Amino acid sequence: MTSSTTRRPVGGRASGRPPAWIPFLAGRLGFAVLVVVCVQVVVFLITHTLNSPARLMLPATASTEQVARLERQLGYDRPLLAQLWDLLTGSLTLDFGRSYWQQVPAGGLVLDRLPATLVLVALSIALAVAVAVPLGVLAATRRDSWWDRIAVTVSLVGVSVPAFWLGYLLILLLSVRLGVLPTSGVGTPAHYVLPVVTLAVLPLGRLTQIVRSSMIDELGQQYMLVHLASGLRGRTRIYRHGLKNAGITILTMTGWEVARLISGFTVVVEVVYNWPGVGLLAVQAIKHNDIPLLIATVTIIAVLIVALNFLLDLAYAALDPRLRATRREGT
Repeated sequence: MTSSTTRRPVGGRASGRPPAWIPFLAGRLGFAVLVVVCVQVVVFLITHTLNSPARLMLPATASTEQVARLERQLGYDRPLLAQLWDLLTGSLTLDFGRSYWQQVPAGGLVLDRLPATLVLVALSIALAVAVAVPLGVLAATRRDSWWDRIAVTVSLVGVSVPAFWLGYLLILLLSVRLGVLPTSGVGTPAHYVLPVVTLAVLPLGRLTQIVRSSMIDELGQQYMLVHLASGLRGRTRIYRHGLKNAGITILTMTGWEVARLISGFTVVVEVVYNWPGVGLLAVQAIKHNDIPLLIATVTIIAVLIVALNFLLDLAYAALDPRLRATRREGT
């Protein structure tokens, strides 16, 4: 009689079953596509059903015949489902139609402005993290000291100061009064200073709060007390163990700040400093009632935010082994 015992493959995974990361990636990608499609549908309905796009483009004194003529020229007289289908299929190749204001492809116009916004966001977040992490760690390890008071003050000021007020104040002091920095535009490294500082203040305040509170929680955990009792002190205990375990919370807040800036919170800074980014472009699209340009801007920004969230999910799995264990158990 032969044995019916089956041999499990190396690695403990059943034969024929895909690795754990394949369904995870497929699920996240499918959800990302669904989010982008939903964003496009919502923007389309808002711009096409609340009022006629042709009516918005024409003067208030335009007659019904003039509105109908423009709708036929632009294709807005077709059924809404046909227009929505053209939008969804065209967005696969970044074809959102031509900008009414600039008379160029709307998708290309947004992509031309996108690097300026991404550079501004990257520099602002880098500055905020570079200051907030060490300041928050010092505040947590030296409770009720001057470092702690400085961190609390910086965080409160950062979350309280309006960006537009700070921008105009910096222009008045550093550009008008002292004349050391340009007031607007882009071109030299000096043009980046005021926009980057203005945009970094709010993330700096929030991240300082998060780093401080997360490190206080970690320093009070049992494993940190065991490390202290075993003689492990100094930077190894604080940074290698405490800060590493607080990294998930800090990464989450940093990713949220990046998404917040990309999603439109750079608009105020770009308008104040006349920065040629996507935020200023969106304001101009609304001002000129440029529906294709507005839809292209919102869609591309939605894709960036969804991609950012997807990368954050992968980073969580890399930093926290408990998440990887959970996914393995679920397979």
